[in-house]
Formats: sequence, structure tokens, C-alpha cells
Amino acid sequence: MTDHTAAPRFTAYLQRIEGRPFFLMPRAQWIEISPLIGSPVPIVVSETPMALVAQRASVVAAVAVRYTAPQAEIHIWRYDVKDSPTPYNLDRYAVWEDLPSSRAYPDIVAAASTTDDHNLRAFLRDTVFISKLDPGPGHWQASLPSSVVAAIKST
Repeated sequence: MTDHTAAPRFTAYLQRIEGRPFFLMPRAQWIEISPLIGSPVPIVVSETPMALVAQRASVVAAVAVRYTAPQAEIHIWRYDVKDSPTPYNLDRYAVWEDLPSSRAYPDIVAAASTTDDHNLRAFLRDTVFISKLDPGPGHWQASLPSSVVAAIKST
């Protein structure tokens, strides 16, 4: 297993060009979640790199969602009575599973003054990058979506 603090220059440069921090998750942990296309999978936020969210807010639901083979997200639903009549807040996190296949990968490696070698590839093979997305139009909602409620009830 790879040290998830490895590749600090690569990670720092990626955060700089994206303009947001990244959480690092061991790929084995992400594989255990295994969201299928179109079927939200409940997750325990406190067991993820976003655990601090659960400590700072009233988390009512968290699911992993896969839209297409390369596109997955984690959705964390928080409840904030101050936002009534739409007290359910959706925080979305993009899951970056395969950075080496990105067209920008060679440029990121070069700009980060690192080398695309066995060590970096092992780190990327064993690590999933997660970044919080900006709030979208569905950020505030009056209730949880039925697909999320169904996923939670199924566990």
C-alpha cells in the first residue's frame, strides 16, 4: 500500500491549478464503496477523508454516485434549519479515479517538478483524489431526493 502523503509536489500543484484542496482516499477504500452507474451507495462520512464535515454539521445522508464509468461523486446531505424552507444542503465532491489518463497529466507532472516514474504511478494507482465542487442549483432543497432515501433505507 502506498503512503497517501506521498507525491506532495504533485498534489500541491494539482490543488493550485484547480483552485481547491483535495482529499486523498486509499483506492482500496473507494473500491469497497463500489458505486454502480445510477445506484447511490450509502457511505459513512466519518470513515472517509471528509470526516470533519460530520463533526461540523448535521449530516443526514451521504452517498457515492457513479454517473458514467469515469465520473463519480460523493454527495453529503446536511440539515440546517436556518435555511428553511430548503433546509437540506447538498455538498458534492468529485472523485478523480484516474489522473494519468487526463490530457493535462503530463503538464501537471512537468509543472510540479516531479517525475512520472514508478513511485508516482504507484501513488496514483493506490490513491483516489476527491475535491469539493462549488454549490450548484440543487444545493438547497426542501427534502432529500427519493433515490437517497431509498438507498439509505436499503441498508
